[in-house]
Amino acid sequence: MSDFFSRLLEAREERWKRRLALSRRGPLLTLTLNLPGPDKSLWLAFHAAVRDGLVQDLADWGLEWVHVSSRQGAAGPEDHFLFSPSADPIQIKRGAIDLEEGQPAGRLLDLDVMAAGGKPLGRGDLGLPPRPCLCCPCPARECAALRRHSAEEVLKAAQRLLDSFVSSRCLSGKYRD
Repeated sequence: MSDFFSRLLEAREERWKRRLALSRRGPLLTLTLNLPGPDKSLWLAFHAAVRDGLVQDLADWGLEWVHVSSRQGAAGPEDHFLFSPSADPIQIKRGAIDLEEGQPAGRLLDLDVMAAGGKPLGRGDLGLPPRPCLCCPCPARECAALRRHSAEEVLKAAQRLLDSFVSSRCLSGKYRD
């Protein structure tokens, strides 16, 4: 299991470096998922559906952006969207939060925003409370740090959210188990 954690930490570090490098060119939005468990490939279809919906939503924002990259690694799938240097990162973060909170499975989304130059923007920058845990209303970081919930409990909660996404979108059979 320590090999898994080593790969996960290395993948997260590489993702951070990619984000910093990309944000030198303008504000950056990164789509990842809050994925429990070691097998991140189970969530690829969900990630692809979310990415496609995000691309449609971004088109409605009226900002210049480009989809820079997609990757799949030990930390799960990721997509990076680079905005024009003049784009307001606070506006992007507000839109990202609206998307995360605007659908039943939105709690599984992680839409991170960096201002040009690499400053991460969080919910606190908008005066919002931390995101809740998948299993209870406590802050997610607190539950994770204290290991309040078993891996099985967290995976079941995530699966329920995924099931609600599938039901609400009436996705074709290729997204079903």
